[in-house]
Amino acid sequence: MIDKFSVDTNVLIYLVQPEQQVKYKKAKEIYHFLAHQRTLLSLQVLNEFYYVVTRKKILAPKDATMLIAEWMNIFEIVTPNAQTLLQGIELQSEQSLSFWDALLVAVAQQNQVRYFFSEDGQHNQKISKLHIINPFLIEDFEIFFGENINYKEIMT
Repeated sequence: MIDKFSVDTNVLIYLVQPEQQVKYKKAKEIYHFLAHQRTLLSLQVLNEFYYVVTRKKILAPKDATMLIAEWMNIFEIVTPNAQTLLQGIELQSEQSLSFWDALLVAVAQQNQVRYFFSEDGQHNQKISKLHIINPFLIEDFEIFFGENINYKEIMT
């Protein structure tokens, strides 16, 4: 079985912030890695990305929209449902997560994601079968993930 990955908004925001040199460079490496995996993006992440980058004037709305459309062609987009809300509320109290992070974790769990990339939370935290990984702390993805890596072909 191929492991599934997902990513938090903060990682994607660094992709459009070249002035954050170290994080920008690492975010590009993370993106390249995720683009070659079975990666799912929550619709919530795309919503948050658009809101943050346009509100902070990091990107013009048109540019943010084009980037989101590109990601929608590369990654599988997953959406929450009513059960996600209930699961997220439970995770918020049980795991001491923010409400929005708990919803992302719930969506990831419902879609059998194994690795969730985020700067938030504790690196290598495990919630049930989901591993929350801070990808900015990983020097070499091939070594860290070993045989779990699946370099799929990307249709462009």
